[in-house]
Amino acid sequence: MSPEVRAAALTQAVIYNAGKDGLAAVLNAAAQFAAFIADGSSAAVPAGTKTEKPPKAEKVKAEPKVEPKVEEPAGPTLEEVKDKVNELLQANLRKGALDLFAKYDAKNASGLKASDYAAFIAAADDLLVAA
Repeated sequence: MSPEVRAAALTQAVIYNAGKDGLAAVLNAAAQFAAFIADGSSAAVPAGTKTEKPPKAEKVKAEPKVEPKVEEPAGPTLEEVKDKVNELLQANLRKGALDLFAKYDAKNASGLKASDYAAFIAAADDLLVAA
């Protein structure tokens, strides 16, 4: 079969199946048109006849989503630091609290590094015991 025959058959198949049944239907129609053009057989698809559809793919059910577990922080939290600062303020140890913040290069509890929380709380406990 010559390239011209194949091109003509594919062109006619695209025109015939434009937007209908997908690539498999176009290729099936192209083969039938090519056979008709090449040897004049009556294997042409009559107008309005649907071509063979490709088999449908099986639907795969998605696995249920598993939400990641939120781990609790191992050390003290910012809330615990704030509570300890409030204890210092209630014990009239404002100057001691400010000195502790300065020691850890912070201006307030939010400015502390999480890695310094435990040491800050321990130092605050020492101030409270000494008072």
